Amino acid sequence: MHKILLSSFCCLLSGFSYAHSTFAEDELNALMSMQVEVTSAMKRAQPVNATPAAIFVLESKDIVLSGYSTVPDLMKLLPGLDVRRIDNNQWVISLRSATGKYNSNVMVMLDGRSLSEPAFNGVHWEIISYPIEDIERIELIRGSSGSLWGNNSTNGLVNIITKHSADTQGAFVTQALGNGKFRDTTIRYGGYFNEQLSYRVFLKDIKSGVSHSRPLYGVIVQPFDDKDQLSIGAQFDYALSDELMVKAHYQYDKADINQIGRHINPIDQLQILVPESFEFKVSSANVRVDHQLSTQLKYYLQAYYVKMDRPSVGFKENHTSFAFNSAANLHVNDHFVSWGFDFSRSKRASFERNVLMKCDKITSTSYGVFLQDEYTLLQQRLKFILGARSDYYKQHGWVTSPNVRAIYNITEQSSAWLAWSNGSRVTANDDNHHISSLYIPSFIVNVPLKITLNSADIIDEQQSIEVGYRYYRNSLKFDATIFRVQYKNLFVGSIDALETFLSGEINVVLHNENAGSATGFDLTTTWQQSDNLNLLFGLSYVDFKFASINKCDYSFASCQIALGGDTYDNYQLYTRLQYTFNNAFNMQLTAKHVTEHAVYNTPSYLKFDLSLHWKISDALKLSVVGENLTNSAFVEMRFEDQSLSASSAIGSRYMLKLNYQF
Repeated sequence: MHKILLSSFCCLLSGFSYAHSTFAEDELNALMSMQVEVTSAMKRAQPVNATPAAIFVLESKDIVLSGYSTVPDLMKLLPGLDVRRIDNNQWVISLRSATGKYNSNVMVMLDGRSLSEPAFNGVHWEIISYPIEDIERIELIRGSSGSLWGNNSTNGLVNIITKHSADTQGAFVTQALGNGKFRDTTIRYGGYFNEQLSYRVFLKDIKSGVSHSRPLYGVIVQPFDDKDQLSIGAQFDYALSDELMVKAHYQYDKADINQIGRHINPIDQLQILVPESFEFKVSSANVRVDHQLSTQLKYYLQAYYVKMDRPSVGFKENHTSFAFNSAANLHVNDHFVSWGFDFSRSKRASFERNVLMKCDKITSTSYGVFLQDEYTLLQQRLKFILGARSDYYKQHGWVTSPNVRAIYNITEQSSAWLAWSNGSRVTANDDNHHISSLYIPSFIVNVPLKITLNSADIIDEQQSIEVGYRYYRNSLKFDATIFRVQYKNLFVGSIDALETFLSGEINVVLHNENAGSATGFDLTTTWQQSDNLNLLFGLSYVDFKFASINKCDYSFASCQIALGGDTYDNYQLYTRLQYTFNNAFNMQLTAKHVTEHAVYNTPSYLKFDLSLHWKISDALKLSVVGENLTNSAFVEMRFEDQSLSASSAIGSRYMLKLNYQF
């Protein structure tokens, strides 16, 4: 498959003529200044067209036109990202590999603050809340970003960037009502303390209803997945001078979330489905300083603190984390040198889910440093980037992630790039050595699964190579990337068949000794056909293989199985149409076709979302939003063993939304 992709890519490049003359540096800079700038790929602002990475930027206008009310819903607008709902609140979001609820190979950030849960590096998507209208853009980096951002960005990076408070002045109110008792109320106010200090405060109160029932284990599971969440926050932007900026952000979230949990009965060891209610309380504070010392040298410093408590009946969890990160950029002649330092420390005081599932107190500390040099030659047409990042973990020592990138401007409108990187992923960081055993529901009904995990094994490696082509001219933008990722030290579980037979439970010991690969491509085309019509087309393909899946040694009555995935291939076709009828009316229609998936156990499906907007006056806008219009009740993830809860059938949502600005 990868040979076919490579041949197709070479033919694509040969179809564009080589420029017969060089272009001046000021002409190139003028061209680049017209492009959208990103900060996630290189830890500094630079145009998309000059960046050797697979990038997609969701801009503010696209976010508003979607009509969505939640951050996880916005992920559906990012081509190449596999976005599925477990139930009305829980999500599975992955990139270039199949995964479960707590995916730890895609890093998710809000203004540079990691949203990952520090104990397992996954993301609690159900509690991520922020006013949609205050998001400036979302940057998606498909492919390894570990050489800059570290551990859990080995497959990609999602960076949610909010607006400057100076751009959100005055009062703004959103009220949305939908079927299934859906409700969203957002109130935001922005102002100035003085000419240098601006601020905004917000309140977001969102309530989601329940989804639909579905058959599971021979019974009809009634939905129990509504949510009631209150978020309040404040942001302050202080310009001490034109060169020195300070940004501070605080947010508090309180969420009551329901789900159908999958448990093991401690008396008879049978699997049971139990309605569960969780209460999340999350506080976060973030401070960032940006300073430009000269025209050649600038840096930023950032520190943030997060505290999460989840006290519930039969479930306890709480953790705190503090992190500091920095980056500096120095431009000298043909070199652009970047470097930085990171520190993170987290503490989980407890984790308990019924009497059989307990984890010890975990404290984790990590340090990271990175250095990167971008060298430009051939009159600004060719750039080489060489960099590496090293992270220190107490259990694993120093883990290094090098990368080499290059980008060549074929013409003023087109460029080709390639990237090679080697990364490591620590699934869960623990300063102390632990061997833990957990009982969870298994893939066999009414048979418990006992998993024994050595904390020293929770690290894997991968090596990736990407080749890309980008063509930007006037109203047309085209991006193509082909990739191949080699995975090492993936999890497998060794099962002692004799012990399993005698005990009546599946005893699995996890090891990191499997291997696999992912091969595929991403294509994205945007066409501004006229001032009124904008079209986007995206196509992604992933062919994921395990080197060894299941093997048994019958003489020793033992078996080995791959956990957390299986061999699969999957296409995703994404289209988006934006149309402006006149100054008062516009719309957005999105459609996504996803082929069958062996890991998630889902057939092919097609989804449509539609939003219509009427600008009644300069201050008032009315929107009608329809989500999942073609599927009245569809299960997007049927593989229950990827989570500790039962999936439900997601239905259509219809919403009426009123925005008032004054």
